[in-house]
Amino acid sequence: MSSSTSCSHSRATTISLYWWEPKPHFSLHGLKRIAMARNPLVRNFGDLLSPFIVSRLAGLDVVHAQIESQGKLLAVGSVLHAAKDNDTIWGSGFLNSDCTQAVTRSMGLHFSSVRGPKTWEILRKNGIVCPEIFGDPAVLLPLLVRNDIKPKGYIGFVPHFSHYPDFRHLGKKSKLRIIDVENPPAEVMRNILECDAIYSSSLHGIIVAEAYGIPAQMVVYKKPLHGDIFKFEDYYGSTGRKPKFVQANKPSDIFSIIQKDPLPPPIIHTMDLLKSFPYEVRNPLPEASRPGWSSL
Repeated sequence: MSSSTSCSHSRATTISLYWWEPKPHFSLHGLKRIAMARNPLVRNFGDLLSPFIVSRLAGLDVVHAQIESQGKLLAVGSVLHAAKDNDTIWGSGFLNSDCTQAVTRSMGLHFSSVRGPKTWEILRKNGIVCPEIFGDPAVLLPLLVRNDIKPKGYIGFVPHFSHYPDFRHLGKKSKLRIIDVENPPAEVMRNILECDAIYSSSLHGIIVAEAYGIPAQMVVYKKPLHGDIFKFEDYYGSTGRKPKFVQANKPSDIFSIIQKDPLPPPIIHTMDLLKSFPYEVRNPLPEASRPGWSSL
């Protein structure tokens, strides 16, 4: 195993980027999703932010890389398990502390930054050199797209896509808005920005709300996803905090949870993460020239 902390792609014309995207296959899970009028393939908001952010920052087309390919870029998400020889990592993290094998087996990895200190510490313990530059790339969204959405007084709950079926029936006659992360990313963003506060069991529901200055609260529904709250600890650690979550054991608990004040948004330092981007930055534009979410 070897690693490097510098990588330049200034002459690239397209970017080979990996983000999580399920492959089509017949499954009982897919049939259950069809029965609920859902697409059999998950289209997850957080994962789809990766090509959006990378393409807009670099001003280049992005192509989806297969997990087995080498020399690709890993960015938004808990995708470090997908690392292969000569990959570049910018703002990615581990899903949990058990997902380290791919990284420790890979050669010639280039680390520009990682999502947070929990991921960084695992790399350090495995002898992998990585700069102490932390941040989920989604915190850069305000530098790319301005918030031109008028708040409508909603309180938003952003369930993880696996939780959404349990909550989809709530919020139809109240100020509670249940936000479906499988809608197109721009629609999810508009839904979040119309809210005065966000409660979320989806990590990127929290991240994008806080990036745009909206108070957000982590919610654990029934039990932590993937066995622990590692990825939440990783993100919160990147902003100098420890996660404070509220527990929901059944869907109706959300009505009492939203009576509690969410955490205020942190001060997010974006410049080090932006400077660590391993391609020439063609954006961000001056704020007045940035597109707004209402037009996307």
